[in-house]
Amino acid sequence: MRSKLIAKLTKPSSKPALKPGPDTKPGDIPISRAKGQKITPEEIRELRDLIRHRYALDVEIWSLRDVKTYQRDVVLDRMRKSDAALGKIRTTVMSWDRPEYFQSEREYQKLQEIRVRVLEGGKREWGRHPPWEETEAA
Repeated sequence: MRSKLIAKLTKPSSKPALKPGPDTKPGDIPISRAKGQKITPEEIRELRDLIRHRYALDVEIWSLRDVKTYQRDVVLDRMRKSDAALGKIRTTVMSWDRPEYFQSEREYQKLQEIRVRVLEGGKREWGRHPPWEETEAA
């Protein structure tokens, strides 16, 4: 089952960069690439840093799951930032899904591994499922 998912997700796309949604902020729109333009090491570092930032926010949000109702505004702000980071990560990974954007096949395969992990289930969308949802139900 996992191998079918990987095969489906790693199939190269012939589509151009994703079209931004109505709520997309200017900094979240993937850049259009000219023919032959490669993804730079700086862009890869920025994606790595964004993934780490999202993870740090998620850990912090989860640690604050037992806050009182009147204290939730701080957590809600972090939840919004975490969800926005996840959206930007997904958009970036999808927009980079073209072998010609990379210097080597090895680099492209590495992106495919990242893409599979980013797009598979299990990512918490805090706006839909706040951390206190589970403690209030208990």
